Amino acid sequence: MAREITEVQTTGTVSSAAPLEVVVDGATVACPAATLNGQAYTVGQRVTVTVRNPLLPLVQGVES
Repeated sequence: MAREITEVQTTGTVSSAAPLEVVVDGATVACPAATLNGQAYTVGQRVTVTVRNPLLPLVQGVES
């Protein structure tokens, strides 16, 4: 049976800019992340994140 990719959109905070890491709201540990369109983010910036399992979380942009 093939494993389905699960995606959930949420918010988080950038904890490292290079390499990019985010702490998703409700989590206590940062995880590596990818960006949409290669955009750069700064530490402490609030972002919208698509959590993808088993792929790296994808930062969609600044939280609105």
